[in-house]
Amino acid sequence: MLPSPVISFPLSLLLLLLLHFSSLQLLSSEYTQPDKYFIACGSKSNTTVPDGRIFVGDWDHPPFSLSPGQSKCITDSNRSNDESFLYRTARIFQSPSCYELEVAQNGTYMVRLHFYSFSSPTNLSAAVFDVSASGYPLLSDFSVRNSSTLLIEEFILAIETTKFGLYFRPSQSSRLAFVNAIEVFLVPDNFIPSSAPRVKTTGPNGNLSQLLSLVFRTVHRINVGGLKITPETDTLWRTWIPDDGYLINPEAAKKSQFFDGSIKFGDEGATKYSAPDYVYKTAKELNVSSSKQANFSNVTWAFPVSENVAKHLVRVHFCDIIGSAINIFDFSLFIYNKFQRKINSYKDVGELAAPFYFDFVVDSNGSRFINISIVPLPENLSGSPNAFLNGVEIFEIQRKSGLVPCESRPKKEKSGLLIGLGVAFAVFLGMLISVFLVFKRGKGKLERASGELLYGGPSSQERLAERTAIAPNLNLSLKISFAEIQSATSNFDVKMLIGEGGFGKVYKGTLKSKGIKVAVKRSQPGLDQGLLEFHTEILVLSQIRHRHLVSLIGYCDERSEMILVYEFMENGTLRDHLYDSKSESPRSSTGFKLSWEKRLEICIGAAKGLHYLHTGSAEEIIHRDVKSTNILLDENFVAKVADFGLSKSGPTDPNNESMVLKGSFGYLDPEYIRSSQYTFKSDVYSFGVVLLEVLCAKPAIFTLPQEEEKVSLAKWGMVWHRKGQLENIIDPSIASEINPNSLRVVAEIAEKCLKENGFERPKMDEVEWHLKYALQFQQNATQREPFEDITTTNTSLESAFPTVHHMPSNAFPAGEDDASVVGDGYTNTFSSPSA
Repeated sequence: MLPSPVISFPLSLLLLLLLHFSSLQLLSSEYTQPDKYFIACGSKSNTTVPDGRIFVGDWDHPPFSLSPGQSKCITDSNRSNDESFLYRTARIFQSPSCYELEVAQNGTYMVRLHFYSFSSPTNLSAAVFDVSASGYPLLSDFSVRNSSTLLIEEFILAIETTKFGLYFRPSQSSRLAFVNAIEVFLVPDNFIPSSAPRVKTTGPNGNLSQLLSLVFRTVHRINVGGLKITPETDTLWRTWIPDDGYLINPEAAKKSQFFDGSIKFGDEGATKYSAPDYVYKTAKELNVSSSKQANFSNVTWAFPVSENVAKHLVRVHFCDIIGSAINIFDFSLFIYNKFQRKINSYKDVGELAAPFYFDFVVDSNGSRFINISIVPLPENLSGSPNAFLNGVEIFEIQRKSGLVPCESRPKKEKSGLLIGLGVAFAVFLGMLISVFLVFKRGKGKLERASGELLYGGPSSQERLAERTAIAPNLNLSLKISFAEIQSATSNFDVKMLIGEGGFGKVYKGTLKSKGIKVAVKRSQPGLDQGLLEFHTEILVLSQIRHRHLVSLIGYCDERSEMILVYEFMENGTLRDHLYDSKSESPRSSTGFKLSWEKRLEICIGAAKGLHYLHTGSAEEIIHRDVKSTNILLDENFVAKVADFGLSKSGPTDPNNESMVLKGSFGYLDPEYIRSSQYTFKSDVYSFGVVLLEVLCAKPAIFTLPQEEEKVSLAKWGMVWHRKGQLENIIDPSIASEINPNSLRVVAEIAEKCLKENGFERPKMDEVEWHLKYALQFQQNATQREPFEDITTTNTSLESAFPTVHHMPSNAFPAGEDDASVVGDGYTNTFSSPSA
């Protein structure tokens, strides 16, 4: 790649512009293989790899910059390592750091990150970290667990600045990130299209535009019908693997004869950079020579993908190397069994052995596979029906997010100095206050705390500064000493352990100062994992009070401890009383059966709590992790919504999207998965899943009998509801007691909660209202109410009750004001880990 010319200031500005534009024209008119950036991380010398490229060592004076941070170079201590020299060194990071590269030309770039956890005093396999690139999220909570596995992560993205930053951020649990090698180089123009046809599971397909503003992560690169292709023989140093392991029915396909002629790359179809010759010289075709020809009407491949990625870019490569003449084969391409395009090499490129490809943006259908099929068409063919495929590429599509960008060096030394002094003063002041407070508690404790502050560990300066920044907002009146909590739990006796969740272990105990039973949720000592959730829960619960929301008794934030204390809830979680989470059978783990009427009362209470969260507090709050394990039951089976560690107050910010999905699988709003924006209606969707759990006594994700595939309760339940056969899947233990009208009302409101689009879902007060009507039907089956005239499941509740504001004032008996502030009622949490 030619660099932009460097001209000294006294020379003519006109000459500078002319030279600059001429260099850009040369770059864009004829793409050549670039010579940078290829970086051997942690290496003192340059490394030449088998494909001829030279990876430049970053140890001393590299042609790029490393931001200030705790990074160092390490070398493989195992001399028997037979991997390339490229994977015998690495750069490790113990704090956020980044590589900053000068970019001579804007355009689309390939970024590859190489990871190999070789043997060294630093345990690389324990590293957990995030990687972003100038605002694009690349990897989240990434780790290399197997030391014998080389991982190469590849991304394609647009760079529109003169400086490109690769940002490595170690997790707080591991405090370690690493990388062995980095590739960043320009790819040809139009390598990624600006728009592509869209394959949707429902509705019209259309097109998706502005693809160049997204980032693409390579998932599969397949050489159909051929052998593995290594970087030495690929024009952009890619690796292509054979397709045999992805065929659903291997007997339906056969390898085409290897084409030993010349591939005719042209302007209309593919270029030599789209895929190498060897991809187009091999193919798979329908096994028409088999005696079982009648059984082989198609060839289908199933490619595993992440079910949590909303969209993929699928590229299919074709080159007619099997036809004896032009215009013989006419066949169809299917994705997810949806027709997308007829394939005819004569119509697409006009001749044999001329390669071409098509791009499609494929929406996730909730499964873990993308199926691609080729199906011959019998009509208008001069030869035998046949179909072929040469190659497949699949990329995850990721949005640009608000991840922290690479920290550039400050333009002014003075401003950087002032910021540094300010941070140092804040840290010093926090240390001074902490030491003073510890001193007042006794000399022995002072010595222990001073040692922790001076020599790192859980009370290091970095952690103390982070805690000090949040602590002033916490309610100090709720603070409980660690000694008192130790006494309450008999020093965290294992006999007092009653559960374990994503935050930590939960113990039963008794606070002697208050004379009440408590549940004590303790994080794993010494780790900062969950620090944000810890402070969020304290801040939220110290500001709200409601009968159907868990109330906080207190917390402990001493030394390395993060502990939350709630009143002990005698009857545990709602899930405990619905099914056995281990066997997935509709049998409660408590042995106590909840009646349908009691289940409705519990759901009404939870709906009231969520409605208050959304509308009744000073700041509107989104819960973000509504599920049956976060609905707790007291001794009277009164429901309280719990676990506010993921909560967020205020409206969503569309400019600050997070690519890291937070919540629990099975309950996640599909609109949130697509857009990364969690709204109040996302809580409504999760509550709809809870309603199906209550109705069917099944987990949000479960396995059907005699099948191995996991099933989404939301999708499965709605299929039965649309059939009008919901009664076939309800919990057998309550089937005989449910009033049909009560069942119908709950099914209708659950369906509305589970709408694909958030604007179609009801608000929580409307959900509460419908549940109350369902309860009325159950309590008095003979009393005629407005819903009693609804006799079929095709009648919509929306037409009967267009809006909740039409509810008559005397619809329900007078009682307590559910949204008012109540006395200090407390509860515990028994939540399972959040996804």
